[in-house]
Amino acid sequence: MIKIIRVFIFIFLSGILSEAILEALPSDWPKDKVILLPEMGSTPILVAINSAKKSIDLTLYHLDDPQIIDALIKAKEKGVNVRIIFHKPHLYPSPFENKINEETSEKLKAHGIIPHFLIDHQYTLTHYKFIVIDHDFAVIQTFNYDDFNFKQARNFGLTIEDEKQVTALSRIFENDFTGNSFKNDEDVLNLWSQTNIILGPKEQRKFITDLLKSAKQSVYIYQQDLSDPEIGKVLSMLAKEGKRVEVLMSPEPFGGIDNNRLNQTIITASGGGFRFHPKKELYIHAKVILIDPETDGQMYIGSCNLWPESLSRNRELGIVTRNKPQIDAVYKTFQKDWHTAYGYDEAKARTSALKN
Repeated sequence: MIKIIRVFIFIFLSGILSEAILEALPSDWPKDKVILLPEMGSTPILVAINSAKKSIDLTLYHLDDPQIIDALIKAKEKGVNVRIIFHKPHLYPSPFENKINEETSEKLKAHGIIPHFLIDHQYTLTHYKFIVIDHDFAVIQTFNYDDFNFKQARNFGLTIEDEKQVTALSRIFENDFTGNSFKNDEDVLNLWSQTNIILGPKEQRKFITDLLKSAKQSVYIYQQDLSDPEIGKVLSMLAKEGKRVEVLMSPEPFGGIDNNRLNQTIITASGGGFRFHPKKELYIHAKVILIDPETDGQMYIGSCNLWPESLSRNRELGIVTRNKPQIDAVYKTFQKDWHTAYGYDEAKARTSALKN
């Protein structure tokens, strides 16, 4: 009889806990818990912000979407504790001056939201992108909150519900917000071993390089910038070993000289493949690495480009997941994007034609 009562209590409590976990996410959240842009637009982020009851902790490179700004202000007016970390405007010259954040900061300050900036030159760019809602769930993103990312760029967001991971993200935010970034930098090994979170820049290059080298049969990559020589060598090595290496990008992602061409040429000569989407059709802004998604693989989603500054000097953040439904959702999109992409010259020509 006592055993039966214990079983009943266990089932009852399990039901309550499951319900509580489910209720943490908004009811109309994406079923696979993957945010896909531009298809979903700003809706999931607005839903997340509007669902907040106690707190919103947000890190971004920049923010200028009017709806998001209004939603953050309304949340603050409802009594939600809204805290934001931005890249500091005018710390560097163009294209990294990021004056957008100055305008947004003034709007937010007028409503009692004071954005925080990391210490000057501590990191080249404050480039990480995640949001934590009520310390209940989070989204790690490849996108900033602006019209271009929401409407024209390929991006992803990964929903985080695991208590350990959400707590770690909250701790990372707290330390950076309070000027104790050194505590986060000292904790990168534990973050990786205990939560699969990769926090840059310390050890980030090693973690991502090891992830690439772990591939048994395939690597599929979305990248805005893939100009790092060391990463180029690793991908060339994988291609020479007969592993499938496919990379989706946009030509001349920042305009002017395309520093990605060297790696593109070397990796292609080794047996890898590149395809391109014109910037005005579907700008590849995502930073995603899929390792062996055809089987029991893993996936990195985050803010880190495979660019020397991103890997070695920026404040970046990403996570590696083995969640099969989420990997399948991103891989399916990659396959679709691959088949609708172009060669470099054609994508570049289409970009020029769209400008005229």
